[in-house]
Amino acid sequence: MKKNLTKKQLEQKVRELELLTEEHRVTEAQLREKEATMRGLLHAAPLGIGMVNNFKERAIVWTNEHFARMLGYAADELSGRSALELYVDRTEFERVGRIKHPDMEIKGVGSLEARMRHKDGSIRDVFVSSAPIDPANPASEVVFTVLDITERKKVETALREGEERFRELAELLPGVIFEMDAAGVLTFVNRPAYRQFGFTRKEFEKGLTGFDFVVPEDRERARQNFMRIMAGERMGVNEYVALRKDGSLFPVLIDSAAITRDGRAVGVRGFMIDITDRKRLEEKLQQAQRMEAIGTLAGGIAHDFNNLLMGIQGNASIALLDTEAGHPATEKLTNIASYVKKATELTRQLLGLGRGGKYEIRTCDLSQLVNQVVDMFGRTKKELILHKKFEADLLPVKVDQGQIDQVLLNILVNAWQAMPGGGRIYVQTEKVHLDESNVNPYNVTAGEYAKLAITDTGTGMDEKTLDRVFDPFFTTKEKERGTGLGLASAYGIVKNHGGIITASSRKGEGTTFYIFLPLTDELPAAVESEPTGVSVSSETVLLIDDEEMIIEVGSRMLEKMGYVVLTADSGKRAVDILQKHGHGIDLVILDMVMPEMSGSETFDRLKALNPDVRVLLSSGYSVDGQAAEILQRGCDGFIQKPFDLEQLSSKVREVLNGH
Repeated sequence: MKKNLTKKQLEQKVRELELLTEEHRVTEAQLREKEATMRGLLHAAPLGIGMVNNFKERAIVWTNEHFARMLGYAADELSGRSALELYVDRTEFERVGRIKHPDMEIKGVGSLEARMRHKDGSIRDVFVSSAPIDPANPASEVVFTVLDITERKKVETALREGEERFRELAELLPGVIFEMDAAGVLTFVNRPAYRQFGFTRKEFEKGLTGFDFVVPEDRERARQNFMRIMAGERMGVNEYVALRKDGSLFPVLIDSAAITRDGRAVGVRGFMIDITDRKRLEEKLQQAQRMEAIGTLAGGIAHDFNNLLMGIQGNASIALLDTEAGHPATEKLTNIASYVKKATELTRQLLGLGRGGKYEIRTCDLSQLVNQVVDMFGRTKKELILHKKFEADLLPVKVDQGQIDQVLLNILVNAWQAMPGGGRIYVQTEKVHLDESNVNPYNVTAGEYAKLAITDTGTGMDEKTLDRVFDPFFTTKEKERGTGLGLASAYGIVKNHGGIITASSRKGEGTTFYIFLPLTDELPAAVESEPTGVSVSSETVLLIDDEEMIIEVGSRMLEKMGYVVLTADSGKRAVDILQKHGHGIDLVILDMVMPEMSGSETFDRLKALNPDVRVLLSSGYSVDGQAAEILQRGCDGFIQKPFDLEQLSSKVREVLNGH
């Protein structure tokens, strides 16, 4: 039997129970407070957090507010729902349910990317992680976290698409695009690189560096520039000589910049342009400038030389006129005149190099002109077979026929000398249109041109010889076979006609010369026969020249023809004489190049005093340039120094008779 508790003992027990109850209430309050704190923390977390009943069913027990907002719900809307409703489809739902992590069996944790459906129907990309509360119990509740990575995925997609666009554009560009890592190894090149260098994609992927594609002489400079770019320096465009797989070389321009990641250079990317064509254009421009400078010098020499020849020619002509037939001196004087003519041909070639090398311009059909020269040449070179193909339509060009004859003969003779055992020459004319891209390197006008092509089957030229083929005094012949002025003169003559002359050749495969002359709307005129012999007259002629020798010889020649001669050694003196004699002067023979008052200024002053006075312009230079301008202003004619008695007589009569 139990012993009855005393009142005192009973009161003690009651107090103990009350203390236990109070402690329990405190503990519960603390637990509730901790739970509230924990829930607050979970709701405030910047990622979705929730719990499902187990891995198999995955009925939602609880979620934080962030998860609910992420999918457009209120937190209490999701409680009790199946997680299946939140995924885009069952496949995605089941995939997440089979989360496998390398160490899941140990930790019970797994994670993967998935797609959930927002309440409004839109798709959200998420990263899901989950773990059972009791890994040992398959039916244990499962805690999950969800991170919304939709924006990150958009950025990744944009970056990927941007890279794809870059690659696609890089493939479409005509130049070479490349990327190198920090060691200089190529990590990307576009398709033009395969064509340009002759390597396949697989060969490029075998660890080739960018330095492998420049000549050894440029590699150290390329490496130094690479390191400076990696260090943050902007190098701009650099020129290198590139190297193909087959060993051939070509000039390139390269511009590149550092590839940076998190502020650190991890490589270099850039582009490369083949500038072979530009280099060729620069060389053509340099050649044109060189020829212009040489031509100016040659023209000046020819002018002074022509004045000297004028003295020799004039004295020889007068002496022949005064010498009876059969006199012992007749043959010598005739030889002198013959030598002067040969020297005159040399000065014509020098003037052909110079600016304004045309003498007597007429409109003619290029095909007819070429045919005449080729036929004449063919009659003397029976060992050659000539093939002609001419444009069916008229090819009217304004040219100095004598000079174009000279150009054609120079080319034909070169072709003959390149075929010592005989061969074939093909001559063809046709009408062509040259646009800006065709004519820009040659500084001529775009438009309609007559094209002449002369091809031989001779020995041809290597590239080095071809580059110098139009250089003055350059020749591969022995001294007795040429001076090297022929093709240089041809270049100057064609250029002075507003045309283009080029050549193409390969060693052992013959040579082709191409000539382009601008077409004119004018039709060829019938050529008048020139009068021969020396006419005698009595008009008054004013001879103006600053060279005493020309004054002396010219006066004697005119006097032999019966003219009354007045002379002036300057423009100022000539103006004074015209003022004194008024309209008593029938003709003025005016030198174009004089000190102080030029021929052009003198002409204007004389015409101002007497608008009706006839003027014959005389010069050691040619009819182009300043002489052409004076002729356009009303000058009556032009005579090229040196001239003989017969030529002077013919030209003076032509001007006085108003032809």
